[in-house]
Amino acid sequence: MDHHGRPAARRRDLLPIFKGITKAANPALLEATQQYPVKVYADPNNCTFQFDPVGKATFRKSCDVAKSFLSKKGIPYTNEVLPAGQIAYLTVGTEKIEAFEGSALSAADFKTQSAAFAAKMNAATRPTLPRPICRASTRRCSCSSSSSSSST
Repeated sequence: MDHHGRPAARRRDLLPIFKGITKAANPALLEATQQYPVKVYADPNNCTFQFDPVGKATFRKSCDVAKSFLSKKGIPYTNEVLPAGQIAYLTVGTEKIEAFEGSALSAADFKTQSAAFAAKMNAATRPTLPRPICRASTRRCSCSSSSSSSST
């Protein structure tokens, strides 16, 4: 119940609203998430709540490494359960990307592993959307299905 005594909206009840907003505001994002759904496979007990309003937290568990990357990039995902003790991984469409367990790593090793993981994730989540064509004279861009950019 909410503070007015009405039944609280459930997450599953709000999902169609968010999909409708996404379709209206960013149809390319909706299309990409339908063609290449992102799923995080992890032990739910190994995941920390991803809340870092000042950007200073370091999430080192494998589940947190995966979800932190997605959260920072604004990439929507769904959760899938893995048995306890397994290292988290993600799928982007049919591509599987292993996360890493960083809890026992030194700061330097964690930074190196994070960079390697980010490179894999950036390659897997790089949009294959039409590139904008910008006109130098007006500084306006428009999308085109052409994969090469041209300027006039």
